[in-house]
Amino acid sequence: GRSSDLRMESAPAAVRISPTWLRAAARELAENAFKFSPTGSSVNVTGRIVDGLYQIMVTDLGPGMTVAEQEALGAFRQFGRARHEQQGLGLGLAIVRNIARLHQGSLSLEPGPGGVGLCARLELPLAE
Repeated sequence: GRSSDLRMESAPAAVRISPTWLRAAARELAENAFKFSPTGSSVNVTGRIVDGLYQIMVTDLGPGMTVAEQEALGAFRQFGRARHEQQGLGLGLAIVRNIARLHQGSLSLEPGPGGVGLCARLELPLAE
């Protein structure tokens, strides 16, 4: 219900991951961004080639995550559950991180623009 908040821009590329896994990872990152950002604020999804990797960045303007929360990221770990009234099991980012690792890629988290929100960066190797 927030399609007007979505901003997408992606460069075409072939990556070393099945379309099913790529869709699952991208969907999880986007859903997470929408879940934790206010209605009416942008969720930006960009895809580009950087240093021989395909980089998908999903940026939102929600509360973000502390460094301690990022370091403690794992399955069944939710942060600020009462504060954010979130549902689910806390698997989303852990699943994306594992999908990335299985495909020789990585997931990193950092503050969004100006220190507001969260930027999730999924990097995957390009197909040969």
